[in-house]
Amino acid sequence: MITINPFSELSEFIPSIAMQVYVIGMVILVAGGTILDMAHKQSAKFFFRNSEKAKKLATNPVGTGEKASIALKTIAEDVLTSGEFCNTKRRIAHLLTMYGFVLFVSTTAIMIFCYASITAVTPSILPLLWHIGALMLCVGGYWFWFFIRVDVAVEGNPWYRVVRADLFVLSLLATATFGLIWSYFQASDISSWDTLFFVLFILSSTVLFGGVLWSKFAHMFFKPAAAFQKRVTEADGSRENLPVPADRPEQFMCWECYSCVKACPQNAIDVRGYADFAPLGHSVRVLREEEKGTISWKIKFRDGREKNFLSPITTQPWGEKIPKLGELERPDKEALDSQLLCFEPDALNIDTGLPVLKKEQLKEGVYY
Repeated sequence: MITINPFSELSEFIPSIAMQVYVIGMVILVAGGTILDMAHKQSAKFFFRNSEKAKKLATNPVGTGEKASIALKTIAEDVLTSGEFCNTKRRIAHLLTMYGFVLFVSTTAIMIFCYASITAVTPSILPLLWHIGALMLCVGGYWFWFFIRVDVAVEGNPWYRVVRADLFVLSLLATATFGLIWSYFQASDISSWDTLFFVLFILSSTVLFGGVLWSKFAHMFFKPAAAFQKRVTEADGSRENLPVPADRPEQFMCWECYSCVKACPQNAIDVRGYADFAPLGHSVRVLREEEKGTISWKIKFRDGREKNFLSPITTQPWGEKIPKLGELERPDKEALDSQLLCFEPDALNIDTGLPVLKKEQLKEGVYY
């Protein structure tokens, strides 16, 4: 089974040219879906605008040689080894899925375009890698789906709960799973079952490659560029206009300040809010509109109910009475180490500094 080219056997019923046209069609769907996804989310526009902004804030010149070194480091750490995952299990599952997908898709293309005829002699290594790739994909994908994707005890969601964001991983798993089952029944010469699972294999792969606009498939194309740009901003000193501690959340943990959620220009970050205002299993999305001077909170409960809150954040024209934080000078180390927040103590309208609760004001025997 694992050394038989399933597409060579298939050519008895489906011409190889039809298989090749299908593969080309899937490539066109992926390219078109990715372009539409980037246009819809304006991710490319945001990326280049952010890049130009970083150049203006740069304090250290980064030459071509250093950029080439950064690119190689990005490929080695962020692409080939998925270094952004701190959790070892999550990282291994991702690598199994990623390399399994690469093996599965590349060998599929080679066997269809070079050996998809009944008379063709396929090198045994190709179908072997095709099956190994599909198995790796299944191991990594099912591991992620059942054990890593969600902690059902905490979130209150069953493993079979499916939302649109799951389209990519489910269609990917279905493609690899149905492909393996189809190959097994084909090698066992069980015609009725192999036809059924071949049809399911084609349907799931069509959803996988045709559903790029509605899945996270497109992220694999611009994720390396974003990782490269982040490393460049660290090297040139711009740090995406963030103070030193805040641009390394993996070292300082999350402050749960919601600043990144509010600042996202695409309104694309869903988070779990605090249990004191929203129960488990919910999601919170924030939209901050400076032009309107408002901030809106969208809370979606696990039973499907939604609540929307709209609040003013200023009664004055933005940027006039209230300065834009991005245009302020970067705080020095002394300011960052201080207990004072931005504009304090002036904004408190007090001349004596921050109020201090003295020890003698506390009642003995009372724990605060």
